[in-house]
Amino acid sequence: MKRDLCKTIPILFLSLGLFIGAFARPGFADIWKSFSFQHYSRAVTLFDEGKLNECRSELKKSIAEYPQNVCALYLLGEVELRLGHKKEALAAFLETEKQYPRWTALWSKIAYLYLDMEQLDKARCSYLKVIRHDPKNRNGLKGLAYVLIKQGKEAQALAYLKRAFQLDPKDAAVVLMLADVYEKNKEPQKEEDLLAKGFHLTGDVRLGQRLALSLFNRKEYEKASPLFEKLLFSDTTDLEIYYCLGVIRHNQGKDTEARKYLQKALSLNPDYYEASYNLGILYLEAKDPEKAIACFTKCTEIRPKAKEAFEQLGTIYETYFLDMKKAKSYYEQANHYNKQVSFHSKKLQ
Repeated sequence: MKRDLCKTIPILFLSLGLFIGAFARPGFADIWKSFSFQHYSRAVTLFDEGKLNECRSELKKSIAEYPQNVCALYLLGEVELRLGHKKEALAAFLETEKQYPRWTALWSKIAYLYLDMEQLDKARCSYLKVIRHDPKNRNGLKGLAYVLIKQGKEAQALAYLKRAFQLDPKDAAVVLMLADVYEKNKEPQKEEDLLAKGFHLTGDVRLGQRLALSLFNRKEYEKASPLFEKLLFSDTTDLEIYYCLGVIRHNQGKDTEARKYLQKALSLNPDYYEASYNLGILYLEAKDPEKAIACFTKCTEIRPKAKEAFEQLGTIYETYFLDMKKAKSYYEQANHYNKQVSFHSKKLQ
């Protein structure tokens, strides 16, 4: 099988670096006098070929021959991680740390595994090791901030996120995490300014969507509208954009456009409750009860206990068709479900 040098070379350089760094340790040179390195060398080849189980077997033989083989220990951790054996991977990485205790990338992996296992205090300690050793390590700063947020320590997290943002204002993940903190702290202007700057610097669609939705939810439609329109050039399949533009156009008195946007949202997802409900409202305002009935009936199919949709159907049959029998039936269903469940819908404003 032809070897893929793009995969092999990083492993070989890692091995060389670790061997050079650890060679001065007492007894380390003995590895060259045993079969340990031969097993390790075969393991690297198997790793490159994607034969992870066989690779793991060779690594265990290498470690059994020479327990201080830091390269084999580290690679075993990588293999276990790729096999989905997270506890075994953590054990291998912790053993590697004992042999090679000042390795930033290793601490990051250990922190990630602790975080995945919900051992937040241990994850925090590992991330702290990373940034104490390398204060400009953005992944360490982000990881530590994430752990602190999960622990409910947003004020501490904010300081680390600001440091990460100063190091790289184009890191969209950092911008989104900062925005989450500002939103939780009820600082909408800071959230808006941050997202606007991040979107301007990166053009990242996620930041544009977050900014546009934030403005939309605050009913700042004049600011939100051009952002949504710009986002359509990046993603024409995002039904939320069409929905929000439908609401905005209604607010601007442009109901024909509003209906087109809501219809587009429904063409992307026929079970979009809010779009169907609000399209029904628009048809009612346009004095088109038949189309409104179709929309509200669809709402009751999407959410069989949707009180408000039954109320609208009752009103239509009472007002437009003077059919009190049907109207009463829908009103009774609305009252029945009103006692059981209440749905929140984004109403047209």
